[in-house]
Amino acid sequence: MKVAIFAAEIPAPTFIENLIETLAEAGHQIYLFGYERKKKDYPAANIHVYPTPTKLYSVIPFVLKQSLLMLFSNPALWWKTVKLCFRKNEWKLAILKLSLYLPILRHQVDKFHFQWASHPPFYSELMELLTCPIYLSLRGAHINYAPLVREGLAESYQEIFPKMTGFHAVSNAIGKEAEKYGAVPQKIHTIYSAISPGVINTYKAPKEYIGGQLRLTSIGRFHWKKGYNYAIQSLHLLRKSGVDAQYTLVAQGGLPEELRYQIRQLGLENHVKIINGLLHHLVLEKVQESHVLLLPSVEEGVANVVLEAMAVGTIVVSTDCGGMAEVIENGRSGFMVPMRKPQAMADAVINYTKLTQVQRTEMAEAAYQRILKHHTRETMLNGFEALYAE
Repeated sequence: MKVAIFAAEIPAPTFIENLIETLAEAGHQIYLFGYERKKKDYPAANIHVYPTPTKLYSVIPFVLKQSLLMLFSNPALWWKTVKLCFRKNEWKLAILKLSLYLPILRHQVDKFHFQWASHPPFYSELMELLTCPIYLSLRGAHINYAPLVREGLAESYQEIFPKMTGFHAVSNAIGKEAEKYGAVPQKIHTIYSAISPGVINTYKAPKEYIGGQLRLTSIGRFHWKKGYNYAIQSLHLLRKSGVDAQYTLVAQGGLPEELRYQIRQLGLENHVKIINGLLHHLVLEKVQESHVLLLPSVEEGVANVVLEAMAVGTIVVSTDCGGMAEVIENGRSGFMVPMRKPQAMADAVINYTKLTQVQRTEMAEAAYQRILKHHTRETMLNGFEALYAE
């Protein structure tokens, strides 16, 4: 089967790269399209990469080259594509769209898969030009809040979603949200993200805690939806209650002004450590060195960092946002607390400190078994092959 993956960026985020590698390992021919942000070599011979340049001065010669190639193979489709792009868009936007459309249309694939819900409205002409089944992944932000805050996006979804062949939802909760915008329920397949074998194989018993300094960690970009202000308030409450908690926040970008102010106002300068991004394997090491991974988010699909923490043996305290309740069983495979409730998060961490090491190990093992049952590449592959078969 020839499957086109459009993720906008090459390389894609970890969970999409997992999908690419999994489909390729199963013998499918994978075609990657999008903007090349940095070089990545894919050793598998059945992964074909067709990047579009990001610099405007490179786009025009790129479009000319793609046009010449397509004129020889399918002149009628080339002419239809050019007419459609220039009829609907001003010339600069038309050229940009051609730079993405032409490489895709030159390669006849069996399935075309958009990885982000906000992309199809921008590529509406492409949907008219493709003749194969078209699929769309439904992920957290693009469904939960983007249509509420981006003007016209909800209306675009209502126009585009009914035209899709099928949907991949990262959680049942996200699938339900998408139904509000016209996604047909019978076309939605919930397929949970997979954790790579290399991560699953690093599982260890949870970090021992017998008092003293308690290491808490959060991972993710600086964004309001991540709820770091609630985690910092929770840290303040923990320290007031006598728990010697230290909080490490690994996030890309500069520390927002409001968080900087909050840390200083609460007198936590010596108890909060900010790390401005790490390579993936170092992130995993940081998670595994921690006693607890905190997910204080107010919006998620299913947080990949939580799955990875469960895979490597670190106890998770998570808010009940998005599809997280589908992953963590409160008190058995982790702790689940209400959103925007710092005291509830602090109480969950205190409950963690009261567990025996045997109980923590049992909790970590329950979380690990959840990963082995629902978040392996095998289960993900079965899900996507079933989706494409329909």
